[in-house]
Amino acid sequence: SDGRNMSVWFDANEPGLSAASFGLDSGNAVAQVTTIGFDTLDTLGTETISAGATATIELNGLTITSDGSALDGSESLAEALESAIQEVITAGLLTNISVSRVDDVVTVSSTVPGTSFDLKGAKASDADTIMAITTSTPNGIGDNQVVGIRGGNAAAPEARTVYSSVRLFSENEFTIDSGSNGFSSASNFLDLGFTVGTFGGDSTVAMSPPKVGRLTFQVGAGAGQEITIDLADFSKAGNITGLITGDLDSNVQTAFISTREGAQSVLEDLDVVMDKVNGTRAVMGAVMNRLDHAIDNLRNASMNQAASRSQIRDADYAQASTELARTQIMQQAAMAVLAQANMSQQ
Repeated sequence: SDGRNMSVWFDANEPGLSAASFGLDSGNAVAQVTTIGFDTLDTLGTETISAGATATIELNGLTITSDGSALDGSESLAEALESAIQEVITAGLLTNISVSRVDDVVTVSSTVPGTSFDLKGAKASDADTIMAITTSTPNGIGDNQVVGIRGGNAAAPEARTVYSSVRLFSENEFTIDSGSNGFSSASNFLDLGFTVGTFGGDSTVAMSPPKVGRLTFQVGAGAGQEITIDLADFSKAGNITGLITGDLDSNVQTAFISTREGAQSVLEDLDVVMDKVNGTRAVMGAVMNRLDHAIDNLRNASMNQAASRSQIRDADYAQASTELARTQIMQQAAMAVLAQANMSQQ
């Protein structure tokens, strides 16, 4: 909200969507668990309810009422409410929520840890029945920077502020736009490094002429160690050769050599095209030189690593053979001297 960072959230109404869906699950998220308890007692202390009694709750803004099939006791009323909640979940009106029951206690749980729900407004049509809502396990987003918000929008206060950079990838087109205060006096959407517009999809669609494609080569072990080249448009109507090939397959001819003036004009256009071709070749040559340099560096690193590994693991055969011969000579000489010493008692 201060305009210096980004507030990130995802739609908690999407079935199964979580922080892990975006690779942003940092752990420790806790699923919310809320219970609805029933207490039905008459003046004599005997559990009873009125015929056709119903129970009503409000779950994520949706009012749910049991069908009045409860016959006797709070357990029967809890069973009817559980069935009503389950019908709404099955119909797809509530997502990422499950319901269960033990005796006269109905338990509503979030199936996506870190995604909360709002349960309130519990009441029964029977005057002697009391319904109580208790959150036994509060929702916890853990260490996640991105949280799920039901019915969120660009100004949702629950969204967390992210101090980081974001790279967006998509096989389909996606649109980037600013939030409600993206261009306010206290912030600037463009200063954050964003550009408003539609991006993604196939490279021929995402990139405008004369750039029609992009090749990126990973040339190192670390992130960002890349060499990129944008490919120019050499099609018949492209930015490079379009001056002399633009009328190809067209009913309207624009290049004529039937007259002296026409031929001169075509030659002038050809000079322009050749300059563009030479310029593109120069760009490609520069990228090739960078790739060759990267290849040489990687080859040298590989050779040095292989030499170091060989020196550590492999023996120097010449040195080992010489050492063996030296040791054998010294051993034989020692044996000869010892033999002479044994022959002479003095």
